[in-house]
Amino acid sequence: MNAKPAVSITLAFVVAGCGAPVAEGHIVICSTERPQAEESGVVLSGVVSALNDGSVDCTESVTLTGEDGAIMTVGYTVFDADGMDITPALDLAVSDAVSGMYRNTVVWGTVEALVLEDASGLILAVDQGTWGGGLEDDDIGFSVSFGADVIASEQSECVTKDQYAIVFEADEAVSIEPVGSSAIEIDGQVLTAHAVAASMRGPGKRCEVSDQPDYLSWAVVR
Repeated sequence: MNAKPAVSITLAFVVAGCGAPVAEGHIVICSTERPQAEESGVVLSGVVSALNDGSVDCTESVTLTGEDGAIMTVGYTVFDADGMDITPALDLAVSDAVSGMYRNTVVWGTVEALVLEDASGLILAVDQGTWGGGLEDDDIGFSVSFGADVIASEQSECVTKDQYAIVFEADEAVSIEPVGSSAIEIDGQVLTAHAVAASMRGPGKRCEVSDQPDYLSWAVVR
């Protein structure tokens, strides 16, 4: 997996024969707390005391009050390829009991992820998907991966960007092209999977940008 998009490169991209330019959305994850150690997470457990109360700069957020009275707010925003906010609403209400995990992992750069659950099952799983992704194998009960085939490609002087579908493997495999969504089932529970970005970066026509991440950005929402 490579590194961050080369924003300093201003040369126009050329579509490399796959019929369409690469479509990439992006995800922002918010939290009022950070893990105490690198590659660890913050365990979430509490009762919903507020929704979208402005504690964090994300479109959808939930404030949890734990048994010890500790208060923590987490949230997320999903943007499409045009920068439009397409964040799905959280299926939560005040007084709901919620558990989960917020992860903030430092690799070459930082990647964040968030999981929320209640007694009925998964509410939200979302991963920014850079630097190998923020979630660990036992954080969720399904797998997410790149599709097998390149569906679009762009090339500049120093960067080639190949786009893929995202495959969600739960009760059955569902393939979704970014930026798009589809229903999936996880242990019989119907949720909506959102493919936000799935691209791999490599050398361009004449040069190469080092430390670029690939992107496998997605959200699954009840």
